[in-house]
Amino acid sequence: MDVKKLVEEVLLDLGNNKTLTEVSSKIQIIVRLLGDNDLKKWYDCEFVRGYKDELLPEYRQTMAADIKATYFVPQGFGVMHISGQSVPVANLGMDEYKEIMTISFCDTISAIINYSKHSDDIAMSLSPYEKVLVQKVLGHVQIQAVHKVIAPSAFQTIIDSVQSKVIDIFMDLAQTVFNGEIDLSSNKIKQIRMKEELYNL
Repeated sequence: MDVKKLVEEVLLDLGNNKTLTEVSSKIQIIVRLLGDNDLKKWYDCEFVRGYKDELLPEYRQTMAADIKATYFVPQGFGVMHISGQSVPVANLGMDEYKEIMTISFCDTISAIINYSKHSDDIAMSLSPYEKVLVQKVLGHVQIQAVHKVIAPSAFQTIIDSVQSKVIDIFMDLAQTVFNGEIDLSSNKIKQIRMKEELYNL
C-alpha cells in the first residue's frame, strides 16, 4: 500500500474540510504501516478508546465558562429558591478557582466532534470534591443542583488542536520519511498550513 499517497490524501481531505472522523481510517492505516509505537498509542487514544489511564495532552484541557447552581437560602421562617445562579468561584482564590474550572476531556475525538455540534451550552456535573468547594463559596444554603457550563467552542478548540497535530505529523513525514517527495503543491494544503500556523500563534 502506498503510504505516501495516503498521506497526500489525508492532507487534501482536511484541506477540503473533511472531518477527522471521515479521515480516521486513512490515518489508522498510515499509523499501522509506519509502525511507530508512540504514534500508534496517540492514534488509539484520540480515535479508538480515548484517554483512560494515559497522560492527557494539554490541548485536551479547557476552562468552564461558568458554574451555575440552584439552591435554597434560609430566610426568616422560610426559604428563598434561587435557580440557575452563577457561583462566584473566583472567591476561592486562584489555585482552587483553576482547579474547579479546569475540565479534562478523555473521550475520543469523534465524541468531541459530536459534542461540538450542540448549538447550546452543555452542562457537566461536578465531582464530590468540587461540590464541596461550591458549598464553601455559597455558605449555609441547601444546594439542589449544580453544574459546569461548557461552551461548544471549547470542543472546537480541541478538534482544531488534533487536526493541527495530524497536519504537523504528516508534514514532518513528508520531510523525514519521504524526503520531501509528497506533492504539497495544492492550494488547499497551503491554506490549511497557514490556518494551523495562525492558530498556534
